[in-house]
Amino acid sequence: MPEIKLVPLTQFETVNNSIKPARLTIPDWYKKSPNQIKGYPNYLTEGGHSTVTYKQCAPFLDGMILGYMAVLSADIEVTIKEDNFPFINHKVLGRTVVTNHSEEQWEGMPYPPFHYPAVFKWQQELVIKTPKNYSLLFTHPTNRFDLPFTTITGVVDTDNYEIATHFPFWLKQGFTGIIPAGTPICQIIPIPREKWTNSLQEFDPVKNAINQDNYMSKIVKTYKTFFWKKKQYD
Repeated sequence: MPEIKLVPLTQFETVNNSIKPARLTIPDWYKKSPNQIKGYPNYLTEGGHSTVTYKQCAPFLDGMILGYMAVLSADIEVTIKEDNFPFINHKVLGRTVVTNHSEEQWEGMPYPPFHYPAVFKWQQELVIKTPKNYSLLFTHPTNRFDLPFTTITGVVDTDNYEIATHFPFWLKQGFTGIIPAGTPICQIIPIPREKWTNSLQEFDPVKNAINQDNYMSKIVKTYKTFFWKKKQYD
């Protein structure tokens, strides 16, 4: 079984455990969302259309709990300065929680809409080690559009790279207040480095008909019944 090793660079990280399985960071809004469209007591309308919501979509949840999650190690406060630019602060002594890149370092890269034109960085105090021929995909927490920032995506060959990986991010315009410790800031997904090829196959009408028939034979949890496989990250 492949193992990810977390090597602390400070005593703080030894006790803080700022990286954990992503399944432990499911947000409350997901847990509270309804399983069915409001006003429909049955799983099908009279016309035969499904009334289940995204809450029962296994691929949606799989995306959120895939791999591991780095979480914010301390509260940070965002305020707006007189020049209408954000200032990020915290009261943790002896270490830095957030830093920023110079504007020149990101020259030429388009910024996402409704974000400040500046790149900040979540500082980490861990070296993340993967087995040989495994890299890590670092990206914004999947389906977490509610967060007041957007973490930038990158891939690091962590079987060779023995330095802490930091996570650059953009801050959404207009946000002020506290982002609490424990907030998911970066999803971490192991990927094996293998050579892939692709090929276009012949259309198979029989196989296609069987798959469609199986899919339509169940009213709920169709994908999970016929196609889904368990993913495990501890």
